[in-house]
Amino acid sequence: MASKAELAAQLIQNVPDYRLDANIKFDVEHVLTWLEQFPEAERKPLLREMCHITSATYFSVKKVTSFLAKILRSKKIVDGDPIKYWKETKFLDIQARGASQRDMLAMMARILDRTLGLKIGECGGKSPERFVYIDDGMFTGQHVSHDLIDWMENHAPKKAHVHVILIATHTGTYYYRDRVSKKAGEIDKDIKINWWHFIEFENKVANSSVSDVAWPLALPDEDRAREYIGGFRYDVKFRKPGGLSKLGVFSGEEGRAHFENSMLSSGFEVKEKCPLLPENIRPLGHSSLETLGFGSTIVTFRNCPNNAPPALWAGDPWYPLFPRKTNTATSNDRLFAEIDKALQ
Repeated sequence: MASKAELAAQLIQNVPDYRLDANIKFDVEHVLTWLEQFPEAERKPLLREMCHITSATYFSVKKVTSFLAKILRSKKIVDGDPIKYWKETKFLDIQARGASQRDMLAMMARILDRTLGLKIGECGGKSPERFVYIDDGMFTGQHVSHDLIDWMENHAPKKAHVHVILIATHTGTYYYRDRVSKKAGEIDKDIKINWWHFIEFENKVANSSVSDVAWPLALPDEDRAREYIGGFRYDVKFRKPGGLSKLGVFSGEEGRAHFENSMLSSGFEVKEKCPLLPENIRPLGHSSLETLGFGSTIVTFRNCPNNAPPALWAGDPWYPLFPRKTNTATSNDRLFAEIDKALQ
């Protein structure tokens, strides 16, 4: 059976290019330092399940580059000549919060230049009617819908066709996707929306037993856990055991339950140790609803989302496995080198 050091090495291989913009020493010592924050009995099973999860849900530069390069030539999207099509398409930079869209636009700009010889700033012309909204992930869909609805109401032309391109999305975003589509039909404009993604993760309440997110079976037997949910207006929804993720995110019921229990219990600890975390950062990740948290299992080369359990990314005094990007200043030199390598 593999040792903790061997499992740490495997985890490192699964996330080979995390945060290329930062000087993170992602080595065995780093992984084991993070792991030591958990009770001894939990460490090895947790690390083993983390190896399985990251093998299924980590999105490297190579994987994302391949997806975006295929999008640019997709017959489902492109009508005829891809160079002409994208030259007449404007790439939107309208994200109200965060830096993910600008990072993804920088990536798309490099791929456009290397594959089609187009400069992204020259795409769209003076009066475009076709647009792209690109981002790395959609979790609840709230931020994406806010950006698109504001743009449609205040900036979109009378006629527009918008491609929303995402690396990953979740089934639970249907409410906000429907909201965008409904708004497009309500305003006095002719706006068509198409949604494209590399992968879709299951997170609907009705499908919790086969979901692809951390969704615990029960609350930890801890006073702080009971106190946390004591003020909720609605009962917390727990999943039933035995279901398997269709995408193979978890190794099985035992490994999944261990991961969820560790993330949830340590999530309460993180919130105690890091009191400056916003209220909506819950034990299993960001959520504006009164829940235990979103529980995202996704990590991309550019960041770990705050929708993931904070035990994975919170810092000071907690030691993060995946330190989050907290500023918008990004050096793309290493990223571009990896993109070029992926396109060869």
